[in-house]
Amino acid sequence: MGNKNILVSVIVAVYNGNSNHYNIARTIESVLNQTYKNIELIVIDGASTDGTIEIIKKYAKKGKISYWVSEKDSGIYDAMNKGIYVAKGEFFYFLNSDDYLVDDKVITNVTDSLRNNTDLDIVYGFVEYYQKDKNNGRIVGDISINNCRLGLHAPHQGTFFKRKVVAECNFFDISYKSAADLDFFCKCSKKSYKIKDLNCVIAVYSIGGMSSNRRIAFSESSKIILKHFGFYWYLRYIIIRNFRYYLKKVVEFIK
Repeated sequence: MGNKNILVSVIVAVYNGNSNHYNIARTIESVLNQTYKNIELIVIDGASTDGTIEIIKKYAKKGKISYWVSEKDSGIYDAMNKGIYVAKGEFFYFLNSDDYLVDDKVITNVTDSLRNNTDLDIVYGFVEYYQKDKNNGRIVGDISINNCRLGLHAPHQGTFFKRKVVAECNFFDISYKSAADLDFFCKCSKKSYKIKDLNCVIAVYSIGGMSSNRRIAFSESSKIILKHFGFYWYLRYIIIRNFRYYLKKVVEFIK
């Protein structure tokens, strides 16, 4: 597997990516500016109404996008699956409309690692995040069973998957609206894949969402842990998350 021969499919899922803090043009540009050029850029839009489609068309007319579609879907994971169905790459990578690659050498560095370790199935790094009026931070994780049992995993914006991994793990379960990536990583952790931590920043993303989304994520994550690891780990997750939540509330009250 030579570096220059690895086709990387970058799948961008977007819905109304031209409003508020979302910036679909920045996402696309971060892919186009990569020094590594054997990239297939796929954009799956969920029937946006804010000018996103016009931005996508602008790049498509210049031949910068390998495939794009705009149609109603069942959420981000449905969009990601649609991208998988049409992707031709040997490795898949997923970005959302508020994400962007941290610099122009990210995919070069990733493919260099794949060239030097031809049996790798998954490689991952970490992502940086920012939130309006709050401190920036970094999300790290891994793809071990021990981490997944705790509801933790590597960020999907920091992870590259070999095609066979996505197929064998049956894509993303669209019955989950907020935590299908945890379900997917749980499936990965239970198989004997060759995995490498690149120990570098892959992407940047902004934190949006509301408390209702966090509640949905908590509910879904609980069910996923129960499904994959059983009642003990489910109960442990519930107790720890509730303890942390109420501890945070107490600290905020004292302040």
